[in-house]
Amino acid sequence: DPTELRWYGRAEVMYQAIKNFLYIREVDIITTLHPCLALLLPILEGPQARTIQTPLKRTKMDEVFAILLNSLYLESKIEIRKAYSFHIRRYIELLNIFVVRHMKLLLDALFSCLELPDYSGEETRLNALTALTALISYAWPRYAWSRIPLHKSKINRVLLKLVSDLCPSNTEVPDKAEIRVQLIQVVQCFVLLARCCHDQKGIYVQLLNGCDHSGLADCLQHTLKQLE
Repeated sequence: DPTELRWYGRAEVMYQAIKNFLYIREVDIITTLHPCLALLLPILEGPQARTIQTPLKRTKMDEVFAILLNSLYLESKIEIRKAYSFHIRRYIELLNIFVVRHMKLLLDALFSCLELPDYSGEETRLNALTALTALISYAWPRYAWSRIPLHKSKINRVLLKLVSDLCPSNTEVPDKAEIRVQLIQVVQCFVLLARCCHDQKGIYVQLLNGCDHSGLADCLQHTLKQLE
């Protein structure tokens, strides 16, 4: 019961007892710890106001998310990176618009995942793509804090490079399921960017007109179709 956990600071005691596990680089601990924290932290801190007048006071959720992002960005072992990346989207959903506090480090961590293959089902890249779609959705420009338009060029470059990596042949799109799933997520990112930044659709039309790469052309065509 959330109310019982708040009594006598029980939730705080639990948090203090488990937060040091954030620094342990073991897949089993990472996999178990973050779902627990994702349940505990909202109980501990209560709902956050979501207006632009709210002071940007950092919370324990911010503390945990920053540790997770730094750990992901600095990690070199594939299995541990995969474990870290799996939990990014959930924290973005919990932080909502306040995720903009972490924009630079978050994008750096996600880009590092997208730029390097993990050679084991590409789960790290897929986790990063789903997190990126969540980031664009929650950091929408209806808020004064939005940072997405400031980073759209870099996001586009990373996504275009990813498509090139996934489709090394200019003349065909691979049939592998894990690649198709990632391309679908890339299209979703393009669509969200275009709806967030109103000049993007025209950029995608120009790219498609001069494109001789089958994988990229396929992604752009699907993007423009969804934007009709």
